[in-house]
Parts: sequence; structure tokens; C-alpha cells
Amino acid sequence: NETKWEIFVNLDQIDNSGIAPIKWTYIAIVASTPLLKASLDLNEFLKVLVKGGWLAENVFITSIELGTEVSCGSGIVELPTYSIEVGPK
Repeated sequence: NETKWEIFVNLDQIDNSGIAPIKWTYIAIVASTPLLKASLDLNEFLKVLVKGGWLAENVFITSIELGTEVSCGSGIVELPTYSIEVGPK
């Protein structure tokens, strides 16, 4: 069963505190169903973002974040193992 993904893009993300007047592009790629275990090829996600026009081919990725964005309620996230392998594609 292949996981389906939703892409959320905000081209004018701002600091909601009002302290920093900068804007940036915010992109969230969210699994449509909860994942308990996964191996992800980020290159495939990047290809989709380039094809969609949200990411230029000549940019550098400065950070990748993994986690949750809690909008209501409460809960716990356990991540006992996390690793990244970087190599040429």
C-alpha cells in the first residue's frame, strides 16, 4: 500500500510574532495516513516540488525538519531511531 502525500505551500510565510520582517517559502509534505515506519527518498519529493514550480532546480536545501505540527489537542511523539543518508543521485 503506497502512502499518499499532500503538499502545503505558503510562498509568503512570515514570523507571526511580528519581530522579524522577513518572508520565506514554507513547504510541508504531509502523509495522508499516519506512518509508524518509513524510508523516504527525498529526491522524489524534490522532483515533485520542482515540477510544481515551488522549488527552483538551482537552489540549496539548508534544512530538513521531521516532526509534527500540533494544531490542537495533545499527544506524544517517540522517535527512537532517526538517520539520514546523503549521496549523489
